Amino acid sequence: MVGSMLRWLVCAALFWCGANSMAQVVVLNDTFESGQFASQWATTEGTGTEVVSSLADGAGPSDYYARVQGVTGDGSEAGLGLSLFNLDRQATAASDFTIAMDFRIDPLQTNRRMFNLMVNGSSNSPTPTDSALNLRYWNDTWQAYNGSWQSLDLPAITADVWHNLVLTGSNWGSGVAGAASWGVQLDGSQVLSDLKVFQNSADASGARSLSLNDRWDGVGFDIDNVSVIATPGAVANNTTVITPTSPVAYSGIYPHTAVTSTHNEVAVAALVNRNDKLWFMTYGPHITAGGTDELYSVDLSTLEHTTYHDYPGNTDANRYHSSSLGIDIVGAAYIDSSDTIRYLPATNLAAGDLVGRITGTAAHLYDPNKLYYMTMEEGLYEVDFTDLTQPAITTLRVDGNFDSIGNSIQKNLPGVHGKGLYTGQGRLFFTNNGGDSTSKGGLVEWDGQGDAEQLAAWTIVDDSAQYTEVTSRRGPVDMQADSTDTIWATGWDDESMFINTRDASTGEWTKFRMPKSSYTHGHPNGWYTEWPRIRDVGLEAGYLMSHHGMLFLVPEEFSATNPSGVKPIASHHKMIVDFVEDGDQIVLAANDASIQLGNNILPRANSNILFLDKSEIEQYGGPPKGFGGVWVNDAVAADETSDAFLISGFRDRVVHFQHHSDEAVTFTVEVDTNGTGAWQPLEQVTVEGNGDQRGSYGYYLMPKNLDAQWMRVKSDRALDSATAYLHVANPARQLNPTLTAGLSDPMVPEPRSQGVLRSMAGSDFKLEFAADQLDASGQIVGTGYYQAQLNPTTAALELVAVDSADEASLRSEAATTQDFEVDEASVILTDQGQRFRLPKGLDIFDSETSSGWRRGMREVVTERNLLNAHGTIYEVPKEFAGGGVRRMVPITTHNLDIFDFMSWRGMLVLSGVSAESAAEGHCVQSNDGKVALWFGNVDDLWSFGAPAGVGGPWKDTAVEANAASDPYLMAGYDQKQLELSHDAATAVEFTIEVDFLGTDEWSVYDTLTVQPGESLVHSFADGYSAHWVRISSNTSTNATAWFTYSVSIPLAGDYNGDGIVNLADYTVWRDKLGMRVSHGSSADGDRSGVIDAGDYQIWRDHFGDTNPSGQTSSNSTPTPEPTSVALASVSVVLPAMIRWKNRHRVAAE
Repeated sequence: MVGSMLRWLVCAALFWCGANSMAQVVVLNDTFESGQFASQWATTEGTGTEVVSSLADGAGPSDYYARVQGVTGDGSEAGLGLSLFNLDRQATAASDFTIAMDFRIDPLQTNRRMFNLMVNGSSNSPTPTDSALNLRYWNDTWQAYNGSWQSLDLPAITADVWHNLVLTGSNWGSGVAGAASWGVQLDGSQVLSDLKVFQNSADASGARSLSLNDRWDGVGFDIDNVSVIATPGAVANNTTVITPTSPVAYSGIYPHTAVTSTHNEVAVAALVNRNDKLWFMTYGPHITAGGTDELYSVDLSTLEHTTYHDYPGNTDANRYHSSSLGIDIVGAAYIDSSDTIRYLPATNLAAGDLVGRITGTAAHLYDPNKLYYMTMEEGLYEVDFTDLTQPAITTLRVDGNFDSIGNSIQKNLPGVHGKGLYTGQGRLFFTNNGGDSTSKGGLVEWDGQGDAEQLAAWTIVDDSAQYTEVTSRRGPVDMQADSTDTIWATGWDDESMFINTRDASTGEWTKFRMPKSSYTHGHPNGWYTEWPRIRDVGLEAGYLMSHHGMLFLVPEEFSATNPSGVKPIASHHKMIVDFVEDGDQIVLAANDASIQLGNNILPRANSNILFLDKSEIEQYGGPPKGFGGVWVNDAVAADETSDAFLISGFRDRVVHFQHHSDEAVTFTVEVDTNGTGAWQPLEQVTVEGNGDQRGSYGYYLMPKNLDAQWMRVKSDRALDSATAYLHVANPARQLNPTLTAGLSDPMVPEPRSQGVLRSMAGSDFKLEFAADQLDASGQIVGTGYYQAQLNPTTAALELVAVDSADEASLRSEAATTQDFEVDEASVILTDQGQRFRLPKGLDIFDSETSSGWRRGMREVVTERNLLNAHGTIYEVPKEFAGGGVRRMVPITTHNLDIFDFMSWRGMLVLSGVSAESAAEGHCVQSNDGKVALWFGNVDDLWSFGAPAGVGGPWKDTAVEANAASDPYLMAGYDQKQLELSHDAATAVEFTIEVDFLGTDEWSVYDTLTVQPGESLVHSFADGYSAHWVRISSNTSTNATAWFTYSVSIPLAGDYNGDGIVNLADYTVWRDKLGMRVSHGSSADGDRSGVIDAGDYQIWRDHFGDTNPSGQTSSNSTPTPEPTSVALASVSVVLPAMIRWKNRHRVAAE
C-alpha cells in the first residue's frame, strides 16, 4: 500500500500543481512502521507526540501510526514539523507541493480544534506561527484562516475512523500578486481547488516548512502514511555576511565565526583552505534528506564570515581536493577555481540523487573524471564530473536509510556507523566505527570489481574493532588509485586506540597501539568520536592526528617497517573534528555545544572554529597522558608477542598485569628503542597465581630515563584471561596567570559578580546572564540581567544590561543545585546508587555562596560532561560512552570561585569575576560596568593549575572488618601519599586494592600493618597510577585512610626543569623576580607564592646539582601519633594548592 500511495501521490502532484516531474523532490514518505519518526522530521515536539504501536490499528491497516497529542491553552509545541527549504540545494523554498496523509480525529466532539495543518512561507523552521496556510477541522466544520475563520465546502468526517487528506499548493513565491493558490481533496472524491484563503500572503515566499500541531485547546489526532512532494522555486541570492571591523579572538576563537542550526547538534564538519578563504559546512544528527545545516566561508585576510543558506544540510563530513578536476569538495558542495559553488542533488531518492550522510570522497579506481562518495549507511556512489554543471551520479550501493520507497534497509558490511573512505594500492577502503550484534565496527576494502552491493565483492580486513580514519600521507588531496603509499587506518577497541598500517608490497596489515587520553569517546555505536583525522598541516615533525582526546604527530613515512617518530603532544577536551593549515596557523574545526543528550539548559546548539599558531600546537591543552594496553582480559598463547604499544613521549609509564591462573606467570616486557623493529628484553615480571576471582596482580614501573619508542609483552604460558594495561603521564601544564587574570579568588575578600548562564534559543543565540553583585564579605548587594551578543555594526563581543522579564525564568530554569556531597573525608559523587569519593580542595568550598551552590555537573562539549567540585574540574564521560563516573579524570585544580560555566559560540564562558579586575585578560565587562564574564577555550583549563587535593574514603570512620571502602579517585594525579591510622588496641592490617581499568575490577595492591597508637605513611612510587583505590581493614575499628595528592617536587633551584641547576635557572629567576605565582611553580623554590630573594638563595645553594636518573620506589614509614598530617585542616595541608593573583600579597600560612 505504501508504494502505491507514493505513486498515486506523484500523479496527484502533477495534476494539481502542473509541475515538471523531473524537478520534483520526494521530501518525506513516512509510514511509521520503523517504530519511530523518520529522520526527515525537523521537530517532533509536544507532550505526548509519539509513534504509537497498536496491532492493526493504523491506517491500511498497519501496526504503527503517529499521535499528535492535544495541548491545553495556547502552548508552544510545534507538534510535528517538516522543513521544505533548500529542496534542490539552490532554491529558496517550494513553489508547488503536495502533502498526503491518512488521519483520524478524536471521538471527543466539542468546540475544540480536532485537526490542524499549517504551511509556512516565512520561516525555514517548522513553526505554527506566521503561517501562510492554516487549515483546521473544528466543530464538524473544515475552516481556513485569513484574519477570521472561513468555512470550506467539505463534508463532516467520522471520528475514530481513518480518512485521507491531500493538500496541494501552486505558484507560491512567484512574486505575482494573487498567483499563489492551494487545493484540498478529502477521501479521494471531495475536491476544492484554486483556493486563495491565506493567513499571510504566499506570493512573495515559497513554502518553507509545514507543521501538524494541536495547540489552542486541541484534543489531539492521529496520522499515518504521510508523504510530501515539492517542486523547488526560483534560485535566489541567499547569503548572510558578517564583516568584523576589529575582530578579537579569545584563545584563538572569534565569536563572530560561530555557527548554529535548528538541530540538536551542529558541528563544523570539514575544512578546506582555497584562494585565501576557509570553507566548511556543518552537520546535525542523522539527517539524510535535507536539514538546516549550511555552508560557510571565512576570508582569511579580513575574517569576513559568509553563510550560504542553500546548502543541502545533511549529516556530511567529507572533503576532497582534485587538481585534475579543478574542484574542492565540501560535503555535497563542490567549488571550482573561480569559487563558483555548485551542489550535488542530495534529497530526491526517486530521481537518483546522492542521498544519505556523506562520510567520505575518494578517487576513482579506474576513471580520473569520476570520484567515489560513500555514506555512513554504506551508500556508495560514482560521480562523473566530466561536465561540472551537471555531474552524472550512479548508485553502486543503496544507502541503508532508503529502499525504493524510502524505508530503512539492513546493509551487509560490518558496522552501523560509517566513517572513512580512501583510494590507494589499487583498493577502495572504507571504515566503520559503530558496533552491532555481529561486529564491533569494520575495515573493508574493494578492488572495484564485481557488484559492490554484494558482500562477496568486499574483503573484510577487521570486524573486531571500531575504525575511524583511513588515509595515507596524501590525505584527501589528489589520491592515486595505484599509489604504493602506506595506508593508515585508525580506530579503537577495549585495549587502546591504534593505527593499522597496510604495506603495499605484501598487502599485510600491522597494528600499532597508543593510549587513549579520554574515555569519553567510547560509545559502542561510534557516536561520540565524530571524525578523528590525520592531516598534513605543515608541521616539520609530522602529520597531525587526533584520536580519543589526544593529539599526535605521525611521520610522513610511518609504516610497519619504519614505525619510528610517532609523538604524543597534547591532551584535549574539545571535540576536534578536522584541521587545516593556514600559513603559520592551524585552523581546528569543532563540535562544541549540543542538546541531544538531555542538555536541557542549552536551548540551541552551536559550534565554532579555532585558530592556533603552529608554534603553540605542542603546548595546546594538557600534557600527553592516558590509558591503554595490549590485552584486556584476553586469551593469549604462550610466548606469543602482543601488538606494539607506544611509550615514547611519556615521563611516567606503569604497566599493570593481571591473570587468573592458579600458577605463577612470567610476563616479559620488550622494547623497540628507535623504531627499527629491533626488539630487546627490558624486564620480566612474575605474577604469582592465587586462583582468586579477582585475579593475580603485579605492576612494573618503566625507568623515567628509558628512551624507547614501543613496548610489547608476552607470557610464558597460555592464559584464558590476561591483562597488560598502562597508565602513562607527563607533568601538568604550568599555571598561566594571564589566562586566569580577573577570575575570583575565594580566599581574597573582594567585590565580585557571579550568576547563572544560558544561551538563548533564537537564531542569533545570544547568551543570557542573571548576575549577582557581591561585596567583599560575599553578600549580594545588587542583581541584574545581561545578554552577551555581537555588536550589529562591528561584530565585537559585548555584554549589555537588559531590562527583561526573562531574568526570572533564567534564574528559575537554570538554577544551580548541589551536585555532590561533602563530608569530613572527601567529596562524594553518587552515580546509579554507587558512591565515589574525590579529593577536597579549600574548606570554603564546603559551603554554598550567597547566590547558591556553585554549578557542579554540566555538558560543555558535546556528549561529555565537566564537573566542578571543590575547586577541581573533572572530565566525566556519559554513561554510554564507556563507564560514566567510573572513568572520570581531573583536568585542573583551580581553587577559583567559578560559579557557573558553559559553552557559547565555541568558547568556554565562566561567571565569577573580580570587580577589581573585570576588564583584565579574558574578561569582558558589561556596558554598565557592574559585572563581567570570562571568555576563552575549554582547553585553557589545563593551564589553570595542576590536579591536586587531599581526602580519602575514611576519616575517623567506623569501619567493619573486611568491608571495602567507597572507591577513591587516583587517576590523573602526580605524587600520591597515603596515611593510615586506627584506634584499635591491636595491630590492624589494611588491604589496598586498585581498579586500574576503571571498570569496577579490583586487584590487591598491597597489605600494610599499622601498630596501635601509630600512623603509617605510604608513598606510592613516583609514576604509579591506577584509576580508583579502596581500602579494607581486617578489624572493625575507627580508621582514617588519608590521601595527599600533589605535584612533583623538582630538583631544588632547577627553575627551567632541565635536570641541572645552572645559569639558565638564574635567568628564569631574574625574569620573574617580584611576580606572584602558584606556590611551588616557576622559580618559586621556597614555595612562598612570590619570586623573591629566598628563591635566589635556593638556586645559589644548589648550583651545579643534577637530577639523578632512576625510579623512585614506594615506601611505607610509620610515624607516632598525634603528628598525623592527615588530621590537619585542609587549609593547612594545601597551601601549595591556593592560587594568588599578582595584585595580592597574602601572609604565609
